[in-house]
Amino acid sequence: MCNVKSRMKRHHWLILALLLVALAIRLAYWERSASFGRYELAYDDDEYFKLGVLFARGEFFTDPYPLRYTRAPGLPLFLAPIFAAFGPRIEIALAFQVCVSVLMVALTYACARRAFGKNAALWAMGLMALAPIYASTAGSFVLTETLFSFFTLLFLYLLWRWTDEGMTLWRALLIGLVLGLTALIRPSIIYFLPFAALWFLYKQRVRWKWAIPRLVLLALGAFAIILPYTARNYVVYQRFMLIDSLGGWNVWRDHRTPNDDFWTTLPTIENPSDRDRYAMQRGVQNILADPVYQIGVQGAANLVATMRLELDAFARGGGYLSDAMVDAPTLPLVLWNDLFYLFIVVVGIAGILLAWDRGNALRRTPLLWWLVFFLLLTILQHTQSRFRTQYAFVLIIYAGAALAQGRALWENLAPAARAIWIGASALLLVLAYSPLLPPLFASEFYLAQAQGRDVRAAQQAVAAFPDYARARDALGDAYRRAQDFPNALAAYDAALFRNPYELQARLGRLDIFRQQGDANAVAQEIQAMTLANAELEMPAPLWWEFDPAPTRLVELGDNESSFGYALNFFAIQADGDEKMRFTRDKSFVKFPGVTGWQPKSLVFYARAVPLPNQPLPTVNVRLNGREVANIPLTAEWMDHEIPLDDVARSQDTLVVEFRSPTFRPSDALPGAKDTRELGFMLSYVELR
Repeated sequence: MCNVKSRMKRHHWLILALLLVALAIRLAYWERSASFGRYELAYDDDEYFKLGVLFARGEFFTDPYPLRYTRAPGLPLFLAPIFAAFGPRIEIALAFQVCVSVLMVALTYACARRAFGKNAALWAMGLMALAPIYASTAGSFVLTETLFSFFTLLFLYLLWRWTDEGMTLWRALLIGLVLGLTALIRPSIIYFLPFAALWFLYKQRVRWKWAIPRLVLLALGAFAIILPYTARNYVVYQRFMLIDSLGGWNVWRDHRTPNDDFWTTLPTIENPSDRDRYAMQRGVQNILADPVYQIGVQGAANLVATMRLELDAFARGGGYLSDAMVDAPTLPLVLWNDLFYLFIVVVGIAGILLAWDRGNALRRTPLLWWLVFFLLLTILQHTQSRFRTQYAFVLIIYAGAALAQGRALWENLAPAARAIWIGASALLLVLAYSPLLPPLFASEFYLAQAQGRDVRAAQQAVAAFPDYARARDALGDAYRRAQDFPNALAAYDAALFRNPYELQARLGRLDIFRQQGDANAVAQEIQAMTLANAELEMPAPLWWEFDPAPTRLVELGDNESSFGYALNFFAIQADGDEKMRFTRDKSFVKFPGVTGWQPKSLVFYARAVPLPNQPLPTVNVRLNGREVANIPLTAEWMDHEIPLDDVARSQDTLVVEFRSPTFRPSDALPGAKDTRELGFMLSYVELR
């Protein structure tokens, strides 16, 4: 009896430890993104975030981007109360996702224990705790994947458990509500309803007349959640739109013909519902005109692409929307993503075969039904590595079952299952291989030696992988730091030839022209980056890594002076005769080369916007992350001086961080229509 209690206690401590490990790993990804100072919202996450901000303000009938596509409201609805309580801060949204992801670890344990027992559950829980594809997604990107994966697994778990224990009418209704909420996060799960119904009816085939009313109630519960938002869409767009307007876009995009006018026609259709309906019609027409190619050939290509490594996208210079699910991707992190994915695929197949050998693998649990459904969905539309979170939990649970067998796994597999496992694993590894991997690793080896300064090592990196833009950038940086500007420009030009959007090469060129005093070339470079008189949209990770030439003065009202030195500001504006930029809640200015001349003080020229019935704000100033002053602002333009101590001058680059309260002009000022979250006006920052 004592031994049983001791084992149970140890088991519970292991569960707690794994939850803490999961939290720590996810917080590490969160902190890694937070340390950049600003999360870069791209196309998808920007739309979810802005919709959450509108919902938090009670603006449920406003579309933040009417000329784009209507997004599903599930994630924004969860973010709305958080934004209402803490303000529209992206780090808070990511912290919420981190908490959801830790709950996903616990839910994985519950599912695996129900299917395969406690030992398998611990293995599956451990895999989910370590899973970089879940940790990175939760801690770094405001996307639906984290929330959708959790609610999908919750739906499958409740359906499975209550089918076994007894599906009462109330339970059927509750499962339907969970399904409806999950559909508001990502509508694709609606198409899984027939699969879930077939599984349930098969389980209850002896009393199918008893089962049908429960299925009806389940469906009613789902649409009870969905239809209120459908009504909202009708009010906003005067058209029927169940949840979002992305279905048609996805279908036509993935089933285009060479001469289709996909990119030119859709933007001309103003109403998102009309745009979605037109795109769906065109996509279906293409499928019906050539089903062999559109479904057969393209579908096979999509299935093969599920094994495409993130390293392949990384080698081609892609970011997370190009299949590298890491914020500011580096080779070790992307490699860890790929190794983990390959591991759970190979070991997960062994777990599936093990369950199959024991019989009733499809009947016992709906998990495999979800995996089959997702693979069928992949045949119809393209896949990306970010979508792996939507099905990888199934592989993790079955991988846990396989690992729980230990050394007995091979013996417990039937001979036919062993052959299938070896053959399937070999095939998938072959499909995953990319010819870019050997030159990528060789080039990264030399880049690690170069550190952006050793010209010879950077040359070896280029020789190992001539088409690797990152190696060309590093060579340009090494030449630039050595003041060899002609060779630096040649290296940057080579990088831009391979990738015209290579921003690091543009930054290097701009810094050279700025050091040469070539104002026309600087202006042309900024224009090439489409940043003239606009917000400083330089990616935050690149800003932190880039080292422009030393400067003593950063004029926020001048792009040529501020670009590369300032981060997280709004567009240039005029305040009377003064050119300036509004700050955000956190804005940054950096000064390289401080140790070379030891400045005595920091001066910034700023003013606040007086708001009715509110005191003027105080700006919190931090130097290299260390709080040094709280400066009350005035309504008039004024210099504010902060003495610099030895600690501030000890690092070669001084990063000045301004933190201030923000306001929304449309809320705070009568007649204003500006909906931006503004801080204070800043004209220049200078070291003296």
